[in-house]
Amino acid sequence: MTVSPWQRPLGTPVYDAVIVGAGIIGAATAHALKALAPGWTVALLDAHHAAHGASGRNAGFLLLGTHADYASAVDAYGRETARRIWAFTADNLALALALPGVEAARTGSLLAAGSPEEADRLIRSRDLLAEDGVEACWSTGDGFGTRGFAGTLFLPDGGAVDPVRLVRALVDQSDADVFEHTPVERLDADGGRVRLTLSGGGHVVADRVLVATNARVADLVPGVPVRPVRAQMLATETV
Repeated sequence: MTVSPWQRPLGTPVYDAVIVGAGIIGAATAHALKALAPGWTVALLDAHHAAHGASGRNAGFLLLGTHADYASAVDAYGRETARRIWAFTADNLALALALPGVEAARTGSLLAAGSPEEADRLIRSRDLLAEDGVEACWSTGDGFGTRGFAGTLFLPDGGAVDPVRLVRALVDQSDADVFEHTPVERLDADGGRVRLTLSGGGHVVADRVLVATNARVADLVPGVPVRPVRAQMLATETV
């Protein structure tokens, strides 16, 4: 059972690491620290609950590479960096699929070209991926149940996951003390450590702090150049 900071012995709790934000980054960090720093005391705090924000409101795609197609990634970052990003995301997908308690599947992913220019990039992506040993299938017409596109690129290695279950599994399988519904109001230096002021006046002290609050980072660390962007998703029936 998680112990509240106020149920601990009198005095301010001190941790080796405190993570603010129990989304995918905060949860994955807490999970990783169990293996990377097994002797550390770790606390994971969230103003609401795990996966409350964007980590629980996404489509659950486990995609490989960057947000763009592979050819665009090669143009932007260079061939070697694009390869490394692809390999990193492939390892990430495998870890998600292997995590106990997670509903995930290797379903493949599909990129649809909305214009001839996009089609050219996807065809080039297919060729570059083939050179790097990655299978990809280009199709024109109404393949894969799509209509009205210039073509589609199917990547068999893509996957899908229940994002809330993924975050909860990472949290539950970490050794962190988890404090949900515990907003952090400010961070202050405290003799080489960091003092976190909690809503209601409580405090926690840590040797190191990770602020993993996505678009709300600047609330605790002013000046961080993070600009929130709203996105939309539509759920449709299978055709």
